[in-house]
Amino acid sequence: MDQERALLRELSAKKEAMEQELEALAECLTAGNGPGLHGNLVDRQGFPRADIDIPTVRGQRQRVACLMNDHKQIMKQIEEGLGRLHQLIRSSSGGSAAAAAGPAPPTLSHGSFELAAASPPPPPAPTIAVAAEAGTAGPTNGVLVPPGAEQAPSSDIPPLLAFARVHEVRFGWGV
Repeated sequence: MDQERALLRELSAKKEAMEQELEALAECLTAGNGPGLHGNLVDRQGFPRADIDIPTVRGQRQRVACLMNDHKQIMKQIEEGLGRLHQLIRSSSGGSAAAAAGPAPPTLSHGSFELAAASPPPPPAPTIAVAAEAGTAGPTNGVLVPPGAEQAPSSDIPPLLAFARVHEVRFGWGV
């Protein structure tokens, strides 16, 4: 486990160094009237720009491309290493800690590692039938009766509009 942590620290240090070098290269490429990573190296007439050193810019752009590829590889290695480290921690903790903690949370499989669910799902919302039994809202001959309404709205007023009219003052609509 200590070897895995040391490897992750080493990979993280490499990643930090790459990111610093990328920032320095991006700063050099965009400084002053620089072309940046994707700007033109030629003017409108197709001639090389006289205000920049084209071989240097091309070399810096090539170095940025190499660093970006290396950064992707390092990040993939870090991801895999973290997965292995968590697996080692899980296996080394044994059954005693797991039994004391209670049932394990459900996990979602994602590639080479698993994600633990943050919390259990919320309870299901009450259905219209439950709401009708409670007298809050429910269907009346196929028409939705808003809470607080004495009877079903007239057929010329849509149910949603009737609901909005009943709750205008409550929510501050149209006041």
